[in-house]
Amino acid sequence: MPISAVIINITTGKDKLNSLIGIGMLLGLFGVAVIFKDNVSDLSNADYLLGIAVLFIATTAWAMGSIMNKRRTGAVNPIFNSGLQLFFGGVIMLFISPVTDDYSTIDMNAREGLWALAYLIVFGSVLAFAAYMYALKELPVGLVTSYAYVNPLVAVVLGYLVLDETLNWYTALAFVFVIGGVYLVNRGYRKQHALQEKLNNDAKLNGAIATEA
Repeated sequence: MPISAVIINITTGKDKLNSLIGIGMLLGLFGVAVIFKDNVSDLSNADYLLGIAVLFIATTAWAMGSIMNKRRTGAVNPIFNSGLQLFFGGVIMLFISPVTDDYSTIDMNAREGLWALAYLIVFGSVLAFAAYMYALKELPVGLVTSYAYVNPLVAVVLGYLVLDETLNWYTALAFVFVIGGVYLVNRGYRKQHALQEKLNNDAKLNGAIATEA
């Protein structure tokens, strides 16, 4: 998804790619691939092609939606924007979920399940969406969408802490690539912003000199 966002922004002329951003994106992608190294071969499984295609369309649509929100940040409050997305998404799923899901396995009396549901509602949806929309307002799209590289690392750490899952040197290697990639992307955008500021200041200075002349 971060790569899709950057490519769309570049092709529409709204963003520029420097070497730091490009290398950072590739490093982050490679880090995620290392985490899922045991499942990479599934990409060639014909049974998964439809699912992979749907996921690709979904991530591209998410990237396009993020870019559209970024370009209209002044028109709609980011908190209100995230609320609209959650509301309409929830309404749509109210019609789809009963047809596609099996509710017979859900135990509404299970305390763990209710706590998990509450966590997903508050932290995984309300706060996460609001934070994402606010970040889109303040930061470049490519940098904001790089959260998708960090999410698998968070899942791995939580699996280790909560479910006693094991960590190995592949995990450590993935951490290095992902964190390094996000760092380079951040540095690349900072460098890009500094260059743009310099160009703007030079333009103002040249304009002032021309006016005085």
